[in-house]
Amino acid sequence: MITGGLGGLGLAIAEWMAANGARHIVLVGRRAPGAEARRRLETLIAAGTDVRVVAADIAQSQGAERAVAAADGAARLRGIVHAAGVLDDGMLLRQTRERFAAVMSGKAQGAIQLDWLTRGRDLDFFVLLSSAAALLGSPGQGNYAAANAVLDALAAERRRIGETALSTAWGPWAETGMAARLAEAQRAALDAGPLSPLSVARATQLFGGLLGCDKPHIAAMAFNPARLDRQRHAALLPLVADLLPREPPEKTPAAAPQPLPADRRAIIDYLQKRTRALLRLRVDEVLLGGVSLQEQGVDSIMAMELRNRIVQDLGEDVPIARFLDGSTIEGLANLLQARLALTRAATPFEAAAQSEIEEMVL
Repeated sequence: MITGGLGGLGLAIAEWMAANGARHIVLVGRRAPGAEARRRLETLIAAGTDVRVVAADIAQSQGAERAVAAADGAARLRGIVHAAGVLDDGMLLRQTRERFAAVMSGKAQGAIQLDWLTRGRDLDFFVLLSSAAALLGSPGQGNYAAANAVLDALAAERRRIGETALSTAWGPWAETGMAARLAEAQRAALDAGPLSPLSVARATQLFGGLLGCDKPHIAAMAFNPARLDRQRHAALLPLVADLLPREPPEKTPAAAPQPLPADRRAIIDYLQKRTRALLRLRVDEVLLGGVSLQEQGVDSIMAMELRNRIVQDLGEDVPIARFLDGSTIEGLANLLQARLALTRAATPFEAAAQSEIEEMVL
C-alpha cells in the first residue's frame, strides 16, 4: 500500500514495485487520479499488476482504516510506503496554526494512524518518505521540516518496540515530486546548492536498496562537494564531513563589507541590483521602488538571501521581518540610509542601543 500513491513519487515507487515483482498494489489518495495518473495506472494494469485506487484521507481514523482494509482485501498486507504530503511554505512569522496543521495532517498524522493500525502485524517494510528539510532545515519550510521530523521519530519508536520501520530523508527528485514544482528562482537556488536533484531512475533504485536497511533513519541525496559553501551550508557539514577533503584548500579571506555612501540614491541602486539578480531579471527590467517586494516576486527564500547579501556587503543586519511585511525598495533604502548614517556617526554604544530599540519596535 502506497499513500500519496497518485502523486509523482507515489506512482514512481508503484512502477518500481511492479517492475520488481509486486503483483498487488493499493494506491491511496485524497482525490481521484488525473489524466497522467490514469495513463500510468493503465500501463501498470496492462502489464498484469492488480492495482486498486482508494480515495481516503489517512489523517482521519476512518480513512486510514478504509485504506488498510482495502489493502487486506487485495491480498494480505505486506508493506506500506507513506509518501503523502503537502507544502505551505512561508517564514515562521507568517505561519499560523491552521497552516501548520494542514502540512502536519497528511504526513505526520497519517503516519501515526498507519502506525497504530499495523502494530503487531508481520510487515516486510513500513517506509516513511521523509525529507532532508528535517535534517538540514530549509528556508520557509518550518512546518514541513517539523512534519518530517515526526516521521523520523516515529520510525525510531517503532524500531525500539520491535516493529519494522524506516524513515528516509530524501533530497530533491529531478522529474517529479515537490522539488520539480519549484518556481524558477527557487529552482535556480537549488541548482546552485550542494544537493543535486536525483533522477527518478536513480531515486527508485536507491529506494529498493534501502528496503533492507537495518537503521530506523537514513538520508538519501546527491551531494556535490564542489558547490558547498562552508558558511552558507553549515547545517550540511556534519552529514558530509567524511566526503570532504581532510585538508580543504585555503580560501581567500572573505572581503570586508564595502562602505556604501549613506546616500539614498546609491542605496536604492544597490537594492535594485541585488533584487534584480535574485529575480533573474535583465539589466533593463525595472523594479518599482514603491511596490512591495513580495508583489514583484520576492518570496521568503529570496528575502532571506537578500538579507544575507546586505549583511555580507554592507555589514548591516536588517531583521528578516522587514522583507516580509510589505516593505518596498524605497522603504528599505530609507531604513538602510538611517542605519548607515547612524553607524558612522554614533559611538559604538549609541549604535548598539539604537539597534536594540529597532528590534524592540519591530
